[in-house]
Amino acid sequence: VSAMEAADAGIISPNNCKFFFNYMQFRELEIDDMFATVEDGDAWVSLEVPSEYVLDSDLDRGAMWSKLRNKIREFRQSK
Repeated sequence: VSAMEAADAGIISPNNCKFFFNYMQFRELEIDDMFATVEDGDAWVSLEVPSEYVLDSDLDRGAMWSKLRNKIREFRQSK
């Protein structure tokens, strides 16, 4: 059972979860431009993050993304 299904069924409280949805649409040239630019640590990336990053209620959305971007930059600079 997914978290959304469990919350809908009343098995868990939705207050115990954070649900995310984001939709972005790009034209082909926009995507080509994105991948042609020099990497500055702020590109599209898929990564697994510790659950406390996502569930830490002390971080608002902007602070969360800033923290993740900084960690990615630190990781890439250490290589």
